[in-house]
This record gives sequence, structure tokens and C-alpha cells, in this order.
Amino acid sequence: MMNVTLRNFFRLLRAGAFGQQELLEPLSAWKWKQLYRVAQMHGVTAYVDKGFERLQGQFFLQLPADLRDGKKTKELTIADEERKLTNPLLKKELKRIQSEEQDNGGNSPTLELLNRLTSITTTTLSVGVPLRQLVELCLFLQQEGKNIDEQKLSAWTEQLHMQRMNQLTGALLVRLFHFAASDIPFMDAQNEVSTDDVVDDLFKEQAALSAKWSFQQGEDIFVHSDSSTMLRHVRHSARYFRYYPTESVTHFFSSFLRSLQNIEE
Repeated sequence: MMNVTLRNFFRLLRAGAFGQQELLEPLSAWKWKQLYRVAQMHGVTAYVDKGFERLQGQFFLQLPADLRDGKKTKELTIADEERKLTNPLLKKELKRIQSEEQDNGGNSPTLELLNRLTSITTTTLSVGVPLRQLVELCLFLQQEGKNIDEQKLSAWTEQLHMQRMNQLTGALLVRLFHFAASDIPFMDAQNEVSTDDVVDDLFKEQAALSAKWSFQQGEDIFVHSDSSTMLRHVRHSARYFRYYPTESVTHFFSSFLRSLQNIEE
């Protein structure tokens, strides 16, 4: 269950991104600052700022002076980067789908949705659920949802073995942003997926995982690394294995091998 700071955070996020009007709960000055730091960490301060503006008349929206007089919109989250599937067979299949669809008329809304889901999946496997990408996915669905070819998307999802991961993404849209399952073209409302463990870790693990593994070569020629960092990545990969086993294993080892490039010679 979310604490009061996170409940207010999502109310502000939904207000800023989707115009939803919800009553805020009272927070101390320290908790308001903590809320804003969460927004910075997840790269959604622009939406939270707009939420502050839309809900500014509420009695319990009493910001500390430094936030009220000039909020800093610099994000603390890691920069976006192009993320791709690492499993060779899945990567080849995704490229085939993209190439065929583009040959048949360019970047259709259905292909754009598949690309967004792939990016969310690979970011989740790397550092955790990307809130900003989820918000942008919601906005995309509001605008283009009626233009999605659900049959084609379902076939692609099955070819990429991404069904359960997409179910998790859809379940997060329902829980965090109050989307109706019927408005999510990649979600099977009859096949429920629990989001409890994912949401619990959403705010306590991502900052640690965003740090890259660091490997150094000692005098005894053995390779050493920060064992606590490695353990976090192992636990993280294990958590998402049940959602996307064919990709999570290769993604873990791909990240591991990239980190070996940091060895000092």
C-alpha cells in the first residue's frame, strides 16, 4: 500500500498529465520536498508542476516557500537512450516486423505502440519501471488508441513472447493512472497480473539500479566488482524473469558483459 506522499504524488501526476481532479492529503514541508524529489528521479516534474497548477486551489496544497516560489525542473533520472532487445532471435524478429510494417506504409500507430512497449520493457529490465514512459504511453493511447490494429498487435506480441510483460504494463496503467482495461489494446482483462511487488520497488530500487556496474582488475588478476550492486541486479532480473524469461536472461548477461569493458588495464 502506498504511503501518503506517494498517493499525493500520483494525484498530482494524474492531474498534470490527464487533468484528473482528486483531493490531496496534508503533507509536511519535508514530505512535499520528498514528493518533488520523487518526481525529479522519475523525470516527471513537468507533469507534477502542471498538477500543482491545476490543483492549486485545494486547502491541503501548502507547499514550502522554496517549492512554491520557484520549483527546479531539472530531472535527476538517467538520460533516455535507445534500448533494444538483446535476445538474438527476438531482436531479429522485431527487426523483421519493423521492416515489413514500414514497407507496407511507414510508421503506423500500431508499430509505434509496439516500439513504445519494447522500450518500456527493456528499460524495466535495466533499471525498473519508467514512469515517464508510462505517462507518455497513456497520452499516446488517448490520441491514437482508436487507430490501433489490435489483431496485428496481438500477433506481433505473441511472436516476440511479450504477452506477460505487456500484461504487467497494462496492469500498471490501470493501477497508477486509472485507465480502463478496455481502453488498453494490448491487455487481456481476464488475465490478471499482480503489480504489488513492482509498485513496492518502484521508488526504492530504481536509483540504485541506474548506477552502472563497476569492474576493476586487482593485482591478483581477478576481476572485482561492488557485490551489493551485483546482487541488486541479480534480484532485479529474477523479479522480471517470470514476465519475460526469453529476454531477461540475455538482457542480464548483456549488461554484465558491457560492464566488463570498464576493467582498468
